[in-house]
Formats: sequence, C-alpha cells, structure tokens
Amino acid sequence: MVAGWAFDAFDFSVLSFALNQMMAEFGVSKTVIGSVFGLQLVATGLGGVLFGIIADAIGRKRGLMLDIALYSVATGLTALSRNLWEVALLRFVAGLGIGGEWGLGMAILNEVWPPDTRGSMVGLTQAGWPIGMAIASADAALVMSRFGWRAGFAVAVLPIVLLVVVRGKMPESRLWLEYKRAVESGELPPELSEKAGWLTLRQLFHGDLIGRTLKSLALASLGMFAFYTLWSWAPAYLETVKGMSMVRSATFVGASWLIGWFGHVLFGVAADRIGRRPTFTIYAAMFAASVLGLTAAGPGLTGFLALAANTFACGFFSVYGALFGELFPTRVRATGASLCYNGARAVSFAAPVVLGYVAGIAGFNAGLLVAVAAVLLAAALIWTVPETKGVQLEAIG
Repeated sequence: MVAGWAFDAFDFSVLSFALNQMMAEFGVSKTVIGSVFGLQLVATGLGGVLFGIIADAIGRKRGLMLDIALYSVATGLTALSRNLWEVALLRFVAGLGIGGEWGLGMAILNEVWPPDTRGSMVGLTQAGWPIGMAIASADAALVMSRFGWRAGFAVAVLPIVLLVVVRGKMPESRLWLEYKRAVESGELPPELSEKAGWLTLRQLFHGDLIGRTLKSLALASLGMFAFYTLWSWAPAYLETVKGMSMVRSATFVGASWLIGWFGHVLFGVAADRIGRRPTFTIYAAMFAASVLGLTAAGPGLTGFLALAANTFACGFFSVYGALFGELFPTRVRATGASLCYNGARAVSFAAPVVLGYVAGIAGFNAGLLVAVAAVLLAAALIWTVPETKGVQLEAIG
C-alpha cells in the first residue's frame, strides 16, 4: 500500500515540475497551464467516484488493478503528446486512475487493520506520498532538467508497470466478501435489504449518511484547496520568486518531502492517541504558519526550513484515510471515501487556476494567503464531524 501511494504521488506530481517547460514550449500563460493541472484534479474526483462504485460492486482488489492499469498507460502516452490539448486529455485520463487509487486502498486498509492502530497504519501508508514527491523531484532534477519534460513522463511510467504485478498477489477484503455473501444469500437486515439494490452513490446522500458525506467532502475540499494552492505551483514559485534554478528547486522540494514523511507517520500515531480532530487542528495551524513563513523567507536555509515545515504539516492528509473509512459502512465505504477525498480534489481544480490568476496580478505571495484561509477553515470544520478513534468496523451496518 505504501508503494502504491508513493507511485500515485509520483505520477500526479510530475506535472507540477513540467509546468514551466510546457509554458515555454506551447507558448501559453500561467492561467492556461494551471488549467491543465486543474483538469487533472477534476479527473481525480470523477475517477474516485467511478472506481469507488466499481470496488463496492466487484471488489477492492479488481478495482485497484483496473485503475492502476489506466493511469500507467495514460502517463506513458503523455510523453508522446504533440500539443497541449493532448497533454490535457491524457492527464485527465491519468487523473481518473489516480483518483481511484486512494479510496480503494484506504477501504482495504480500514477493513483489515485493527482499530487501535488504524490511524498509525493509515499515516504510514499516506507517508508514501512524500516518498513519491521526492522521487518526482529526483526525476525533475536528474532527467527533466537535462532531457525535457517528455523524458520525465517517460520515466514516470516504469515503476507503475511493476506495481501491477505486485498488486496481483493482494488478497480481497474479508469484510467486503462477508457483505457480498450476505447480499447474495438474503441475510441482510430489512432496513438494509432495500438499500443494497441502490447505487452506492445514492446511499451516501440519503438518511443518516448525507450529513457525514457533505461535511467530509467540505473538510477534504478545504484542506486540499490549501495544499494545491501551494504545491501545484511550488517548483515554479521557487524558480520565479526565489530565483532558483530547476535543479535547485527540485532539490529543495525533494529534500523537504523526505522530512514530510515524518509528519505523515507521526500524525497517525498522534491520531490514535489523542484523536483525529485535535491532531488535525494542530497540523492545520502548522500548515498556515509555514506558508506565511515561506512568503517571508529567502532562497537559502530559511526558505528550506519553511518548506520543510510545510511538508511536515501536510501530514494532516493522514486524517482522511482513517476518518472517512470509519465514518462510512462497508456497503459504501469505497465510494464514500473516494467521493469525499477525490471529490475534494475535483473542487480543488480551482486552486492552481486561482493562484495563477492572482500571481499574475498581485504576485505569488498574495495568492498563497488563500491557502492559509482555507486550512484554518478546515481546522474549525473538523469539530462538527464525529470523533472516530478506536471505532470497530463491521461487515454489515
């Protein structure tokens, strides 16, 4: 699971390092190229819902295999794009697969791991994202800076192909198998037998689940809007505002994300000890403070420390895997988690576009203040969601 999420991050993040080279090759503005990144975010939202429905219907394992195959092929083909329209189309297709990866993986993890250490395991799995970011940074520094963005995308497809073979040995979720047996044998309680025939997406917006769905979607949307406002443009920001070369900015980003690994892992440990909500609030405050610090820092040590502090604080993403898996029952867990997490990614399509627009008018630093406001709103909203630390999951519920 850690390797899967690392390669997912690697595939997703390669585009951010290619933005400046693409602008130069295709002769487009920051707003236009930011829209390509935004389109990829929209696709992750759609893909998350699509593959969530698929996984709740045919199984977690088969759903994962399909989505990995989709985004690995699309990533490789991106390197062959002849124009920006083809880049946008292929990143949209890749985004569909990237969106499915998280929800399906987290559904399996929540269903097989004991509740007292579930947050820690989710944090460890989510820590695959910093690893993937670091690998993408190395790809940019060693390959893309020398041979161009196409070579960077060509390299990005190689480990994903190997991952398909590894995933073939993964067992199916026991809770999902128990639920499907109950459906097929007619053993579901009366209050659930009717809903079993509904589309899982319909169930999320009905009865006791609608409030959880909407709050979870809003919580993830605010956190992701803050994240993507900064990180969709981070390499370009370091090069444009801080005056770094591509190699230096990639080195800064890669090294800082290695520190971010600890933030994700420690978030899970803290969430199992003091709860999901207070841990998220602490990390959100750290994220806001680090963004403000980055705008004031120079291109040297202070800039690196601010960026590293931000990657550590990005550990707040570890809350979503455990929280969403614990909020939704087995019958809709993959769809619910995918909808809220990847639906938030889709909403966040505006983040790189907004920052690109504001940067063109008032500068990058002014645009980053949007990230501060969004993450602080998320810190307040999480207190309206039930605390789920230690919740025991069941096959039928």
